[in-house]
Amino acid sequence: MIGEAESPILRSGARAGDSIVISGLPGRSALGYELLISGVKDQRSALHRKPMVEYEKAVTLTNATSLIDTSDGLVSEARHIASQSGVRLSLNSELISALPGFAQLEGDALRLALHGGEDHCFLATVRGATPEGFYRIGTVESGSGVTIDGVEISHQGFDQFR
Repeated sequence: MIGEAESPILRSGARAGDSIVISGLPGRSALGYELLISGVKDQRSALHRKPMVEYEKAVTLTNATSLIDTSDGLVSEARHIASQSGVRLSLNSELISALPGFAQLEGDALRLALHGGEDHCFLATVRGATPEGFYRIGTVESGSGVTIDGVEISHQGFDQFR
């Protein structure tokens, strides 16, 4: 993509003390994909075939310090922010499992939410209050990498260069 922006929100602006927020539940597309390859074609599998991108949510982020979409998976994209900002993104499994729709993810719901791709949710770090339409799922800390509940997470998201 080529274009210009007056004040872009980069991946490199996260700082210790920021909150990590997300615009929706990741993992629904991964569930849809798993259902499709097993032969199931219903509303759940349509979440993989027809992704929805809620751009209007991204433009409301007046207090964002960094921003990325989760097309390659929550952990994969969190790694980009952590690496480019020189911080650790500490995710909280209780906050993730409290996201609306989480209970409807089948199988290993947390794995789908952390590592499934093609959901196109917006992952951001923010200073201050959680913006409307977003959900807090963790905290930015000093350090590096991505953790969940204090445990380092290995990369399992999509990597187009692998």
